Amino acid sequence: MSMLRFIAQLPFVNFFKTKPESNQTYSGDERSNVIYSQILTLTILLFLINFFQDVFTEEVAIWGADLFMVVIVSGVLAMSLKGFHLASKVLGFILVNLALTYFTIKTGNKTQVNTLFFPAIATSFLVFGARHFIIGFAFSIVSFCLIIWFEVYTFNNFIPNTPAPKPDLGGTLINLFSSYSMLIVTIIVLIRINAYYEKNLLEEKKKLQAANEELDRFVYSMSHDLRAPLSSIKGLVQIAQKEVDASQLAQYFPMIEDRVEKLASFTEDVTNYARNIRTEIQQVPVNILEVINEAWTTLKFMEGYASVQLMPDFDPKFTLTIDKVRLKTIVNNLLSNAIKYQDYEKAEGTRYLALTVAQTETETTLQFRDNGIGISGDQLPLLFNMFHRASYQAQGSGLGLFIVKQMTEKLGGIISVQSTDKEGTTFTLTFKNVNAS
Repeated sequence: MSMLRFIAQLPFVNFFKTKPESNQTYSGDERSNVIYSQILTLTILLFLINFFQDVFTEEVAIWGADLFMVVIVSGVLAMSLKGFHLASKVLGFILVNLALTYFTIKTGNKTQVNTLFFPAIATSFLVFGARHFIIGFAFSIVSFCLIIWFEVYTFNNFIPNTPAPKPDLGGTLINLFSSYSMLIVTIIVLIRINAYYEKNLLEEKKKLQAANEELDRFVYSMSHDLRAPLSSIKGLVQIAQKEVDASQLAQYFPMIEDRVEKLASFTEDVTNYARNIRTEIQQVPVNILEVINEAWTTLKFMEGYASVQLMPDFDPKFTLTIDKVRLKTIVNNLLSNAIKYQDYEKAEGTRYLALTVAQTETETTLQFRDNGIGISGDQLPLLFNMFHRASYQAQGSGLGLFIVKQMTEKLGGIISVQSTDKEGTTFTLTFKNVNAS
């Protein structure tokens, strides 16, 4: 974490805020480091308050120590901001216990300085956290033992022939208020942290339940889509085995091939879905027209390919920094859909897929517009659902557009669709440009 990011957390307006901003993510250690820096800042403030109070009461011997502690704690804070977090914490708590011991003995505890050991105990657990729990526990024992020590022994045991000190009401009130404030702050922060992580756990639980439901639906639909072509192939093989006329056997081969192609297409969709979930994004500069041409070429053996005219209308030099494999999968799905769902009632030579690309300083928009059979309005809200088939002509697994949406969102993009039944469909994809502010 940079020093600026750390310092940004120090103002007391943010002291109780344990949930990071939407553009920030903190680990448990980072959060405890931020809280520790805030506690050090508050400690400096308390020593300054004590300094002015001691100056006002003419406690010359004490206010010098107050200024000394301000300098020392500031140095410990600087260590933390430089990244020496654990060393800063250990040194900080050693100094806190030594300083409280010194002030308690020096004042004869007439201002109840020893009450500040209680927030020291509480904050030791908060600051060291679960990762360094043993260290925090050790410091809490030290502070507790010092409390017991000062309660058991009178202060003239430390300074012989010294009469019992007279209570200082003003100093006592300041120290009690400081002790109470630190304890309350510690408790509130712990409560807020607990509430934050409890909320996160509930959200993760809901996501996990939704993922399990999606997985159940996926497995059920996948088993059905795998079983259907396999059963069909098995049936065709059994019929072919019973065929007496050898000249009739050839008619079964195209049927079996069709089922095998559907099975291969479904397997490819499942593979793309799994790859999108598991593989990391690898962004590279990509020429958009080259990706489109590569995807279009791979579809040339697809039925109906020659009947659809591809019409790119944009600068062939347009590039986009993006994951090329995912972009190619997205483009391939949209191009193959334009071929599958072309309108055969329209004359050959009039069926087309028009592609446009628009780029600004911050984003790139790709648009795929065809004049195919279109999609009815009631099907549009369900179009990107897993295993949804929007047309009676649907030939695929129902995973294609679901994967397109998943991949688009994984790349930080947005996809939308507009369609009119029997007129055509337009898919629009928008991606943020890398390095755009």
